Amino acid sequence: VWAIDIDPKTAMPTADPVQVAQVPEGWHDTIEVDACGNLYVGSVFESAIYRVFTDGTVEILIDWNFTNYGHGLEWGSAVGGWDDHAIYITHPYVGSIVTELHIGVPGPDWPGSVINAGKL
Repeated sequence: VWAIDIDPKTAMPTADPVQVAQVPEGWHDTIEVDACGNLYVGSVFESAIYRVFTDGTVEILIDWNFTNYGHGLEWGSAVGGWDDHAIYITHPYVGSIVTELHIGVPGPDWPGSVINAGKL
């Protein structure tokens, strides 16, 4: 996982990219961030979703077999029964189901104040 600072006005890089974490190589089909600054990286070939904490440590958040792997993820919106402290993962190849995975923290659009938020 690489990070680069971007100028908000020009959307141009302001520094060289730096590696901030290492997840297994593969086809990463999703990357999301939570309100605390942690990243969530989905890997098709590893059939897993990794959580990358702001200190750069990595944990396997969920590990499926390849047949059940979910593609992409979205944070719940807190509208219509969607939990804003959960991510939702689609499974288009196993009956088009959606898995709810309670994370315990909200997504990046949460309007509240985050205490001790970090940045990679």
